[in-house]
Amino acid sequence: MHYARVLRLPQYFRNLQRLGEIITVLVKHGFGDLVDRLDLFKYLETPLRLVKPAVSGQRRAAADFGERIRLVCEELGPTFIKLAQLISTRPNLFPEGIIRELRKLQDQVPPFPLTEAREIVQRELGATIESIFSSLEPLPLGSASVAQVH
Repeated sequence: MHYARVLRLPQYFRNLQRLGEIITVLVKHGFGDLVDRLDLFKYLETPLRLVKPAVSGQRRAAADFGERIRLVCEELGPTFIKLAQLISTRPNLFPEGIIRELRKLQDQVPPFPLTEAREIVQRELGATIESIFSSLEPLPLGSASVAQVH
């Protein structure tokens, strides 16, 4: 194996882990049939492979299709929320029900947990929150697809 390939292994495993997260969220929100048709179950750990797409679809069958797409984007994070926001501006390309739900992500993005905000700030700034700021409001004043204000 070439040395360059070995150096890419950590990124490969991170990508594989993210793919597993995406598949799990899709199944959770009733898109197991799509995951099955795309033959993506093989990328999940063995216990999760046993989940039948029909079962996952039944759990969310009552929810509106557009709502399920919005929930998937919310759960998968900023990149997916940005994509949903972009899609919501194109009513000529997508059905009205989907557009209506995705428009909610223009100004109704749910905040992410304080623990996650702390981790991000500490990772990006390389210091503890307490050493940088005199205080941190536990409830966000506002949240958007790529940031929130505390």
